[in-house]
Amino acid sequence: MDASVKPTRCSNSRVWKGKLFSTAELVALHDEYGTHHYKSYPVVMCRGRGVRLQDSDGIWYSDLNATYSAIAAGHANPELRRTIYRQTGRLTSISNIFQNEHAPVLEQKLCSLTGQQKVLFMNSGAEAFDTTVKAVRKWAYRVKCVPTGKAKIIVARGNFHGRTLCAISASSERKYREGFGPFVPGFVKIPFGDIAALERAITPETAAFIIEPIQGEGGINIPPPGYLQAVRKLCTQRNVLLVFDEVQTGLGRTGKLFAYEHWGVKPDLIMLGKALGQYIPISAVLGKAELMELFSPGSHGSTFGGNPLACATALTSIELITRDDCALVRNSADVGEYMREQLSEALRKNPNVLEVRGEGLLIGIALDPKRVSADEVRTNLLRHRVVAGSTSKSSNVLRLSPALIYGRKHVDVDVRRIAQACG
Repeated sequence: MDASVKPTRCSNSRVWKGKLFSTAELVALHDEYGTHHYKSYPVVMCRGRGVRLQDSDGIWYSDLNATYSAIAAGHANPELRRTIYRQTGRLTSISNIFQNEHAPVLEQKLCSLTGQQKVLFMNSGAEAFDTTVKAVRKWAYRVKCVPTGKAKIIVARGNFHGRTLCAISASSERKYREGFGPFVPGFVKIPFGDIAALERAITPETAAFIIEPIQGEGGINIPPPGYLQAVRKLCTQRNVLLVFDEVQTGLGRTGKLFAYEHWGVKPDLIMLGKALGQYIPISAVLGKAELMELFSPGSHGSTFGGNPLACATALTSIELITRDDCALVRNSADVGEYMREQLSEALRKNPNVLEVRGEGLLIGIALDPKRVSADEVRTNLLRHRVVAGSTSKSSNVLRLSPALIYGRKHVDVDVRRIAQACG
């Protein structure tokens, strides 16, 4: 597929009301009028095909970021494009006092895939987290009979649940929090992977333990053997809800449809996003009925949550990911393992590299912070025509999360480039 794409300049995307903007002009416009809440590079991306991106100067890059794991089926997938085109000509959004023709079907599909009973749609992973906090607090007061205003939620240090005020209140990363207090109270932070710390932290006022099965932004951190099984057992014993944030890891990213399947545990509530809509923002919170039905009319909502366009796109996204007995998910497992092996071999003698780790096509290269930063390597990779991500500064990990259509032939090319960029 990629070989058939000709490296032509994509000037049409830079025309606005008859004016053709150069790359330098677009960068300058952003510098003058845009905010700088992301570290941006003087590159303007304007086209994607499969696992590649093209900039405004016609240069093609291998995309090992895939919009922070969101693009599962590759850029410009024809089925997703057709779905979006058809639905924009039919109905994009309506008042949520009405049903639309796609949301109920998507609700049923998601419950079937996860074994949960009820779904609430939002637009982003951060909104899903805020929704989850409201849900588990409501459960704590209505069902567990925690005194009003006293509910506590345990989270793992190194987590990333978004950048809303509520989400950064749960974070332990300084750069996400600095200058934004006072914070939302009620979060208790413990080390990731420490079952004894969880047991000590639980009190009669604990509503839930919210955790990413594999920490993404925290450094592609894999839980120790037996940890999540022990977490499930302890939460059940102590009447604490277990919540998995699968916004980044869900829907095939780690070589399983959901990351928690690696450990054979089932949460009480799940957050999904990113790959659920791929091209159109949509997130979902799924849980058992006794929890989700605590939301009454007016207690929560979103103008665009569960809109027809997003739901139609999500149905196509799920179809693509689960087609042929989850072929894309199996590809993620196979190619991910192959890529980790090739990276480990290529970087084995590199003094800048501490470890290669991950599951499926969620891979981290841990770098020695005394020698090189993940941001430096990510910048070097751009010179080698590779787009990658990096985790939090404190973890200093280069993050690789290509689309699930990524193949061994791509690995063979990109591993050489990564080895060069790592120094």
